[in-house]
Amino acid sequence: MAAVEIIALKIHSYSMFKNYLKVALRNLWKNKAFSAINIIGLAAGLAVCLLIVLYVVDELSYDKYNKNANRIYRLDADIYFNDTQAIFAVAPDPLAPTLKREYPVVEEMTRVNFQRDVLVKKDNQNVQDHNVGYVDSTFFKVFTIPMIAGDPLTALREPNSLVIDKTTAKKYFNSTDVVGKILRIDNNIDCKITGVIKDIPEQSHFKFDFFFPLSLSDESRQNNWVSNNFNTYILLRPGTDPKTVEAKFDGMLRKYMAPQVKEILNTTFEEFENTPVQRPSHWGGYNVRPVIMEFWQGRPGRLHDRIQYTLLDDGNWKIERLAP
Repeated sequence: MAAVEIIALKIHSYSMFKNYLKVALRNLWKNKAFSAINIIGLAAGLAVCLLIVLYVVDELSYDKYNKNANRIYRLDADIYFNDTQAIFAVAPDPLAPTLKREYPVVEEMTRVNFQRDVLVKKDNQNVQDHNVGYVDSTFFKVFTIPMIAGDPLTALREPNSLVIDKTTAKKYFNSTDVVGKILRIDNNIDCKITGVIKDIPEQSHFKFDFFFPLSLSDESRQNNWVSNNFNTYILLRPGTDPKTVEAKFDGMLRKYMAPQVKEILNTTFEEFENTPVQRPSHWGGYNVRPVIMEFWQGRPGRLHDRIQYTLLDDGNWKIERLAP
């Protein structure tokens, strides 16, 4: 008897659902214009919501491929134009090496000099290629980019060494087994390939196809504290508060930058630091900015490889903790 009642109840429920569906369709058909507006509005709202979710998820996934992403920080420079603070993703060439040498909490450092184009000899033609970076030999200690062939710890130690990605290796040699082979660069430098890496993920704030040793760049050896030319990254030891590193900047810059400010700019460090009235464009300091940026000023954000963010501020040096 119970089974019969269950079957009857299911039939009744199906009949009610069918009836409700018919009534709904009749009402939609009866009010075609109103129904169309509602359906189109609902579809558009869902589509926009989905696009926003996909955008946020994509933004928040940047740079998380790095094994030590939560310990990697970039050193950014503050430059003031009148009352506006512009944050640039560059620092002097000696800043990171000095931090690593004098502060044990800095486990490793690397500098990057972006170059957009390079000429590569292929057969009898010069091919203009892009996404070129000059980096310290420690680059692969800071960033997690798997190497298909070669040793990441030694690949960029020699002056004319070269690391390329998988796509570039196949482009020029139709193979990834290219360690030891030579690529002629800019018609005057023969570079020996010492490593092949997997292609850098799309969710990265930089994209390189070619990695050259930073030692090829004369700027990297000038010990110039008053010129900001390099994207600079540090890897802090586990448990280190980045504010403790940022707190060291004032003393270190007064020690190393002040003499060059006096010699090159013929002014004192205090005037260089605090004279916006006499010089509308002036230097403000350096920030330690995390590579993983979950939220910035209430909205999703990520690092960019070039000119960055502009905001109004009181000029104080501070850490903006943008990741949890």
